Amino acid sequence: MAVTSITDIVTRLRARADAAGVRVLTAPPVTPTRLAALERDMLGLPAEVGELLALTAGLQFGEHALDFAASYHVTETPPPPDSPWRLFHKRLDLGTGPDGARYIVDLARSGQPGAPVFGMWPDPPVIKLLAPSLAEFLANVARTMPAQGDGSEWDFAPLGGGYKSRNRRGAGQFVHAPALWGQRLRQLADPVLTAYLQHLPAGTRLLDLRSLTPGAGFEWAGRWQVAEFHRHPSELIFGLTLRRRWWRPTAILFGRPSARERRRWRAAFRLE
Repeated sequence: MAVTSITDIVTRLRARADAAGVRVLTAPPVTPTRLAALERDMLGLPAEVGELLALTAGLQFGEHALDFAASYHVTETPPPPDSPWRLFHKRLDLGTGPDGARYIVDLARSGQPGAPVFGMWPDPPVIKLLAPSLAEFLANVARTMPAQGDGSEWDFAPLGGGYKSRNRRGAGQFVHAPALWGQRLRQLADPVLTAYLQHLPAGTRLLDLRSLTPGAGFEWAGRWQVAEFHRHPSELIFGLTLRRRWWRPTAILFGRPSARERRRWRAAFRLE
């Protein structure tokens, strides 16, 4: 399914659902007054988000839903420095997948037409780019539907699961975005990265996701304890200021994190 406009994607998604016997209900659009208020409160929205809200406030798939009008967040008082939620201070929360992943529409780049969609997992502690735009994400939802059905109401979950979703990749399978610092950063000679790093504390590593490659991501915790998370104000560039390396005997001996590490990840995941 080629990705075009939001309106075209939603129309084709519903056509695909009808062919497969998946019941999809479309909520009424957001009123112009409410949309204007939301754009004001969020200090601007990417163009495709406004286009989607003017079309529908949400999609209902049987017992599962995608709500585009409810869970908006703009953070005036940031979370604690060691909370990974500092990376998404302007966002729309689409929901939680069956594996605990939070699905996030990134709204930090309000001047851009598209809004990338990320998944953030607590265990393993991974952030992954799922789609470079909301339109591409909805196209992916349509692709996970069965090609054809028997006319019955299929129980289709649009987040993480879905019907016959063997082609979906979980948190454990992603393309590592390279961590940039020191000599590696100097070799790139990227003025945006170099200028941003000058404003960050010593010991900060940068992760550049500007290429918008679906499946690219990074571990927000693991071998290193993160003292502070950073986010570039207008680009998909993330910074992790590292405090120290953990002594990880369980990982060294058995190749897996310890129960203590997992508790620490989950505690940080809850620090919104």
